[in-house]
Amino acid sequence: MKIINKQILCEAGDFANEDVAGINEYGAWLLDGATGLSGAKLTGEKSDARWYTKWWDLYLSNNLKNDIPLCEIITNGILQVKIDFHKAVNGKPCSKLDYPSSSIAVLKWHDNGIEYFSLGDSPILIQKKDSMEEITDKKVSVLDQKVYDAINQTILEHNISAWEAKSFVLPMIRNHRMLLNTEKGYWILGFDIRAVNKASQGILEISEPMKILMASDGFSALVDKYHVIEKENFILQVEEKGIPLLYENLRNIENLDKEGIKYPRFKKSDDASAVYFEIEM
Repeated sequence: MKIINKQILCEAGDFANEDVAGINEYGAWLLDGATGLSGAKLTGEKSDARWYTKWWDLYLSNNLKNDIPLCEIITNGILQVKIDFHKAVNGKPCSKLDYPSSSIAVLKWHDNGIEYFSLGDSPILIQKKDSMEEITDKKVSVLDQKVYDAINQTILEHNISAWEAKSFVLPMIRNHRMLLNTEKGYWILGFDIRAVNKASQGILEISEPMKILMASDGFSALVDKYHVIEKENFILQVEEKGIPLLYENLRNIENLDKEGIKYPRFKKSDDASAVYFEIEM
């Protein structure tokens, strides 16, 4: 198995980049962080989600080489990051709404396959000769769409921007966040090791050449929010145009909709990350 034609992107959409993306000789990873909703900065970083995803970026780059399953690597990480977070918080009071969390997509190379682990809505797309597979969890996206619909309704009723409308739907956003890592809600990377058993995980057998794209929802918005690329053609567009040009197109779309009227969303530009590579036999 040989990995070729690697491309990687990790660009901030706001003042703090809460995404991370990486690839090394042992695997690849992508995280899309979500900071707490109270507005507190408990860790001293630009945002607590930035602290959290940077911690995982370093941890994964150092630990994917370990000869243990991904589920064990992630479990050990959750136990350690919980300790380190409380050290960083240094006794400051915080509730569940204050805690940072993140979607996570991780791949680990093996001789004849790729181990995968995924929590949340950062898709992993696998393109084979005659098929395409997607690994992701739509539960978060479904909840987010309810918020976007509410924002859109508020825009129409009050003739305001999406950013002004967001304050009207904060109770809904808070209610959704309380569903984090519960059976009635969704499972995500946080401080609860129970989430590990709820992840999509397994082994991709390498029996033919394939192309793989990992993306945060800020980058996959080209497909599922702005609808300028069909999902079936996403990897083809990455191949033909390259991730930098697609990123430029993404920001152009957002700059033309500065008030969030055409495409209701939480902020003008989300952090955008992607990891792309091809597997040669």
